[in-house]
Amino acid sequence: MSLLDKDAEKRVVSFLRKIHLALILERYDERIRRVLDLIEKMPEMEKQIITRKYIQTEAEYTRHQEIYQSMGISDGLYRKIRLRGLRKIYDDLKLRGISLD
Repeated sequence: MSLLDKDAEKRVVSFLRKIHLALILERYDERIRRVLDLIEKMPEMEKQIITRKYIQTEAEYTRHQEIYQSMGISDGLYRKIRLRGLRKIYDDLKLRGISLD
C-alpha cells in the first residue's frame, strides 16, 4: 500500500476535522459512522494515532510530537503509521463513492 500524496492527505485530514466537529455537536450521519467503524477496526497503533490526532475532544490541540513521544516511537515511524491509517480511510471512502468534501 503506497502512502498518500499531499493533496489526498489534506483532504482526508480536512474530512476528519469535520467529523471531529460533528462529534462535538453530536451530529452523526452515515459517513461519520462508517469512518468511526473503520478507525475502530484499524491496528492498535493506527487507531490510537488517528483518534488522538483527529477524533478525540482535545485533538485540535494535540501536536504530532506529543503523540509519537508518548507512544515511544520515532517521528518517522509515527508518520508512516499515520499516513497508512489516513490511506485506509481515503481508500475506503473512495471505494464507496463517498465524497471527502
